[in-house]
Amino acid sequence: MDVNNCTFTGRLTRDAVQKQLQTGTGLIEFDITNNTGYGDHQRCTFIKVNLWGKTGNGVLPYLKKGSPVAVIGELYQNKWTGQDGIEHVQLVLDSSKVTLLPKSNGNVTEAGSGAPEEAAPDQNEVAW
Repeated sequence: MDVNNCTFTGRLTRDAVQKQLQTGTGLIEFDITNNTGYGDHQRCTFIKVNLWGKTGNGVLPYLKKGSPVAVIGELYQNKWTGQDGIEHVQLVLDSSKVTLLPKSNGNVTEAGSGAPEEAAPDQNEVAW
């Protein structure tokens, strides 16, 4: 049996969206961009993240565009052909864990991702 367990860090490209499937299962969807390399060798990878069930309810208010996160889960490719005949490929991560990373603004670090200061944890990260 093969192991498919990936960890990525990145920033949300849009606010997270909460959905409920007809089966009653909850789903939180968001996209992150993972930037690696530097200069002419910089690469940007876009990853769609699915957070299933009630796991994401507590983190949803903090999943805003630009927020830094770490995600862990199983990665797969979603392929389809558009109406224009062009084949598309999308990386999708079914996440089992989302960690909010601190935002940094110069020398100042804010806990969470936009959480009010009184609600910020002692550590500079929050995990769900």
